[in-house]
Amino acid sequence: MPSAGAAEVALDVCGGHGILALLLLIFKKAERAIILDIDSPRSFSTMRAAWAQWLPQGGADGAPDALECRHGDVHATLPATLTDLRGKRVAVCAIHACDFLTDLAMESAMASGVNFGVMPCCHVDRHKGQLKQAATSCQICRFSRPRAGSAGAIRR
Repeated sequence: MPSAGAAEVALDVCGGHGILALLLLIFKKAERAIILDIDSPRSFSTMRAAWAQWLPQGGADGAPDALECRHGDVHATLPATLTDLRGKRVAVCAIHACDFLTDLAMESAMASGVNFGVMPCCHVDRHKGQLKQAATSCQICRFSRPRAGSAGAIRR
């Protein structure tokens, strides 16, 4: 049984080996998880097999398996998957989605009106401060300008 407030479907964007998707399922933060990436590395099968005993399984009534992979360019698979899932509680998640892929995850989620969480690895703010503005308006954190001789600060 999923925990209160869990997503019906979590999308692990650029999920590769699938650890984020697996954890969301194991800790009951999503009923289903779909990994979107160009391909699945060999480590995906190893991880899934190692954690299989804790994963929910599809039911005999034809319910889909709790974990699915969709391969292809996320520029196409993410919007198509969000369209397929319209009307469901969806969470778009991305850990280590390099540079513009973080933007794609956020923009696609916002365009679809679904929740998202990202942890970029090498993101460049090409939006002239819009990401900082979005974080501030969502009350995630406030950014302060650095004073002369200081490194600046991000405050919660």
